[in-house]
Amino acid sequence: MTAPSEEELGAAASREAAEWLVALNTPTVSTDTISAFYAWRRESRNAQAYARAEAVWRKSGDLGDDAAIRAAVADAVAASATSARNPIFAAHWAIGALILAVGLAFWIFLLQPDHFTTRVGEQRTVSLDDGSSILVDADSDVTVRYTKNTRGVTLGHGRARFSVHHGDPRAFTVDFEGARVIATGTRFDVRADGVAISVALFDGTVRVQSKTEPAKHRDLVAGQSVTVAAGVPSAVATIPAGAADWSEGRVVFSHTPLGTAIAEINRYSMRKIVVSDPRLLGEPISGTFTAREGQTFADTVAAMFNLRDTRSDGAIVLAPR
Repeated sequence: MTAPSEEELGAAASREAAEWLVALNTPTVSTDTISAFYAWRRESRNAQAYARAEAVWRKSGDLGDDAAIRAAVADAVAASATSARNPIFAAHWAIGALILAVGLAFWIFLLQPDHFTTRVGEQRTVSLDDGSSILVDADSDVTVRYTKNTRGVTLGHGRARFSVHHGDPRAFTVDFEGARVIATGTRFDVRADGVAISVALFDGTVRVQSKTEPAKHRDLVAGQSVTVAAGVPSAVATIPAGAADWSEGRVVFSHTPLGTAIAEINRYSMRKIVVSDPRLLGEPISGTFTAREGQTFADTVAAMFNLRDTRSDGAIVLAPR
């Protein structure tokens, strides 16, 4: 008689591990069952099989509200409860139901989106499974969800630069503020915050379209940008000078309203800049600044508008002299 192979022994251990998961997760477990389980688990192959099954089961714990998983678990428990009436049928049904439950939990666990956030002053580079990458700017929120057919990203708020890998046939989409960017093999910025809602394209081509009215769209080539209002992209424009510098820690203003410039600098510093006279917020400012040197920017603004620098509750308050 031929001895079973390692693969066959491993498969048998996995099936037995599923049986034990069913048995140990019923409402009542006898001491004899527990003793038999510990005796079975003394074999190292069995212990490893049970650990693998239990690990997947634990990962599914946060998915307990999923209707499909609840139904599969209920089937497993109900089947095990009927074992006294038809033990052979019940055992096979319980194992199948448990495998379904664990399988559903495992795949749903794998399909959970990845969520990335950055704090004030923090930037983070995220490498994706397909070779693409995202540079997440300060005070931003990005969610990534890849499936068999899609590469989907959502920019909740803030700004990010997307470098999209060429070799994947799936379209790469970025959703934000009622609009969507559709891209393949390209590099672009998306911004959706209190300062602006916009897309700037550096390489390749993209389509920016309304999510509710897809016919309202703009196709961009390298060097072009659009702003978005109420989910609808505006006319195509040239990327403003300095728009790419944020990735290197610089911000460039060209006749930018002071209030907009302050909001940009405040992304990178816990010590916020505040102008006490709101009439100044519309005044234009130009220049290149290091993003994280808020005090230097505040000193420049104070000199330009004859303001004095005071401190209040940790903020830099610029007030008339």
